[in-house]
Amino acid sequence: MRLPCPLRHTYDLTLDWPLAACRYLLLQANVFRHRTRSDIYSFASEHEMITWLSIVNQAVATVCLNWGVRRLQLHDYHGALSLQYIEKSHRPEVLYIAHNAHYNGVFALPTKQRRAYLYNMFNLNPAAVSQYTEHKSAFDTLHSLLAHMVEAQKGVGCAAVSPKYASEIRTRLSPFWQIPQDEVIGILNAMDPTGTWAGDGISADEAITRKTAAKLKLQQRMGLAVGEQFQLAIFLGRLTHQKGVDIIAEAAPQFMARHPKLQLLVLGPLGDVAGAEAQEALATLAVDYPGRLVAPANHYVSGEEKDLVLAAADYCLCPSRYEPCGLVDIEFGWYGGLIIGNQTGGLGKMPGFYFQAAAATVPHLAAKLTSAFQAALSISADKRRQLVGDALARRFPVDAQMQAYQKLWRKIDTASSAAAASGRQQRAANSDTDTYFAQSWQRRNLNLQAAAIAAAPPAGVVNVTITRSVTSDSSDDKSPTVAVASTRSKSGGGFSLSRLSRLGQKQQPDKKACKKYQQDEEITPKHAFSNYLVVLLQSMSMLPSLMLLAFMVLQQISRQTWSTCPLRPHDNEWLPGLNSLVMRVIWQLVLSTAAAPLWTTLAFRNTPRGYVHIVCFTTVACLMIVVLSFIWHQMMNVALLLVSPFALAGAPLVSLGFMGCNQELSEVRRLCKDTASCTCASLAVICIAMPHDTCCISAWVS
Repeated sequence: MRLPCPLRHTYDLTLDWPLAACRYLLLQANVFRHRTRSDIYSFASEHEMITWLSIVNQAVATVCLNWGVRRLQLHDYHGALSLQYIEKSHRPEVLYIAHNAHYNGVFALPTKQRRAYLYNMFNLNPAAVSQYTEHKSAFDTLHSLLAHMVEAQKGVGCAAVSPKYASEIRTRLSPFWQIPQDEVIGILNAMDPTGTWAGDGISADEAITRKTAAKLKLQQRMGLAVGEQFQLAIFLGRLTHQKGVDIIAEAAPQFMARHPKLQLLVLGPLGDVAGAEAQEALATLAVDYPGRLVAPANHYVSGEEKDLVLAAADYCLCPSRYEPCGLVDIEFGWYGGLIIGNQTGGLGKMPGFYFQAAAATVPHLAAKLTSAFQAALSISADKRRQLVGDALARRFPVDAQMQAYQKLWRKIDTASSAAAASGRQQRAANSDTDTYFAQSWQRRNLNLQAAAIAAAPPAGVVNVTITRSVTSDSSDDKSPTVAVASTRSKSGGGFSLSRLSRLGQKQQPDKKACKKYQQDEEITPKHAFSNYLVVLLQSMSMLPSLMLLAFMVLQQISRQTWSTCPLRPHDNEWLPGLNSLVMRVIWQLVLSTAAAPLWTTLAFRNTPRGYVHIVCFTTVACLMIVVLSFIWHQMMNVALLLVSPFALAGAPLVSLGFMGCNQELSEVRRLCKDTASCTCASLAVICIAMPHDTCCISAWVS
């Protein structure tokens, strides 16, 4: 499978699966393979991290599209962006599990250049997806997933790996604030004790005996002083700020000085700057405590060595600032180790000595850890035996976890169906409530090509051509494709991806697609007739004020001939300050222009039919006012002030344009009837006023 990589690089990915039953898809690529255990939790640069993240998400989207995946379970932020490459109608149902939501794939967007760089790297069109991917002036991959869940699943399907951690993230992390609070649930991780001392069913006494032998072996291997009299405390995990290794470095001088029989072993890969600084501080302190403190740099533990570490530890250190679930405490506990740590998140489920922090400062946390050490090292042998037995008896069954997730999946199914039904109802309602600007104006003013509308899927869709063959295809075919096609071979094999088109990329117009689009947009005689009526109505909305101004012009020009006309001018007109023709024209222009934004806003808030009704009513009303002003000539100036604001009421009708678009066909019949009725009413009023105009013109001509 070949994916276009950021900055025009190409990555070959191999997709392997069992021939008999396809249950697991394993994705392999050079962008993944070059990483080692020492840098598994870190990247050489942000560019490398973004490249890795982009390839993973595009690969997940490609697999979902071409395998017809209908249910997708995502963990943390790593695959959260994949849905943005899939059209909404083809997206699977999603279950999101927060293992460590504090690491949520956030990239700052301080400048336009930075924004363009990120969207180019992720191969996304910002116009299509920015409302989901951007949160608090940053590109937030996790926010995009949660926003989709709110839209498509009513916020259902968000789980954390412990109940307490679920409570923490829904109150502390802003991307989760859009999720209903009761929909962020906690499901504790399960573990199988098979292969551990707990799984073997040994007693607490036997566990303590075995632990002594394992401790002597580990002491010799790691360069610690060998002796049964020492109490061995071990930290095993990533050396990061989150795991609290800097808290250990701050507290170590105190508890190492207070407890001469205490040995400290800190093991794990470096994860961030805080971890590196803490490791250096512990290595420096180890010079003062030879044989009692060992903190090697980047010491990754696995296999037989890990089993030995778990078996040898009297105490496991877990001073994490936040810990979503915690599995290392279960692992040590099932080998008879007791926990010394911070009671946060999922910690506290195994027997041990915990502290609760009242502040986030390192000195405060170090003091709390020192107190927990004091409590742990001062217990009696009987109390220790009791706690070890309790740790060996703790169970976290897989069946209970799976039942909880099955229940959540059923809830997701129900919520997705309800959201889909609600969406269909909304779309049906929109056929009667869409404003002019929701369909006609946007389509004609956003530079959308006819060919792209007719031939290309909506923005945000991954366009791929997939074939399956016995062996992976390494063809260099780079011809653009826009259709999704998939064929199955009997013997299975790998994917061969010819091209994954850039989202929102400009495409050359397709002649056949353009011809089909033009046929769909063809205007029938009924459409044309309705358009003529709309144009006529638009002109009629300006008629009342123009009639008044025309009458006043005639009045001003032929003041000497009005004696023969029943509508001759009088000096006792209301608002005599407007008797000047120049003042009348100025006020007409000012009032009509000032009211124009009001009509535009009103057009936004109404359907085409509703706004036509408004224009019809206002036009007829203004014409009636004009007729009344012809009869009661004293109100001529008042009439001008009343009808001038309505002169541009019909201006927004021009946005309707030629109504040949599929989404607007339902309005044609209604507008034919409405505009025809308004036209007849307006013509009737004009006929009433015509004799007066004729009289005025005849008098002027004579």
